[in-house]
Amino acid sequence: MDILNVTKVDPSIKHPTIFQKYDEMAEGESFILYNDHDPKTVYYQLLIDKSETFSWEYLLEGPDFWEVIITKI
Repeated sequence: MDILNVTKVDPSIKHPTIFQKYDEMAEGESFILYNDHDPKTVYYQLLIDKSETFSWEYLLEGPDFWEVIITKI
């Protein structure tokens, strides 16, 4: 499974990078989002923009790093 590590990505392009990765995936594909803070705002933005076309599962919830499996359904 691909890992998208955004801990070193410039904050101004962090969300666009995540959404580009999501948009490039085929249905049924997943990636692990690795971040240095809770990516809850990404979840809410996906919920608004993509509705019910994704699943979100925390693997690691801080305090220093978060890992989330994002699957395109």
